[in-house]
Amino acid sequence: ITADEGQGMRKSDSKLALALNLLSTFIFMLNYYIILPSSGAYCMALGAPPSFSGIVVGVLPAAACLAAVVYSFATQFSYRAPLLASAALCSVGNVAYALALPYGSLKLMLCGRILVGMGGARVVNRRYIADHVDLEYRTEASAAFVAFTALGMAVG
Repeated sequence: ITADEGQGMRKSDSKLALALNLLSTFIFMLNYYIILPSSGAYCMALGAPPSFSGIVVGVLPAAACLAAVVYSFATQFSYRAPLLASAALCSVGNVAYALALPYGSLKLMLCGRILVGMGGARVVNRRYIADHVDLEYRTEASAAFVAFTALGMAVG
C-alpha cells in the first residue's frame, strides 16, 4: 500500500482496519444504550423490580473497566486477538441477554450484560488509533472515533 492509498495510515495498515475499528466502537456503544428504554420493563417481565434495571445497565461499564486492563495488556502483542475476543464476547452476551426472557432468568440477563461489557474493546480501539495512525492524521481519526461513539449512542 502506498502512503496515498492508506491516507495517513502506515504502509502496513489499511483503511479497512481503521474502518473495522470504528465499526467496533459503534457496535459497542449501540449495545450499551439500546437497552435503556426497555430495561425496566424487561426486569419486571423477569420478576424483578424496575429499579433493578440500574444494576443491569451499570454492570456493563464495570465489566468493561475490568476487561480494559486485560485488553490493554493483550494489545502489546496483537490487536487481532483482543478485537476477535471482544466481538465474540459481545455476540454471546447479546444472545444471553435475549434468551433471558424465554428462560425467565435474571442471572442469564446479568451474565449477558457482563459479557457485553467484557466485549467492550474501546481501549483497543483508542490504542490502535494512537499506535497505527500517523501523527498528521491522528486528530482526524480520533474525531471519527468520537463521531462513531456518538452515533452508536444515538442509534442505541
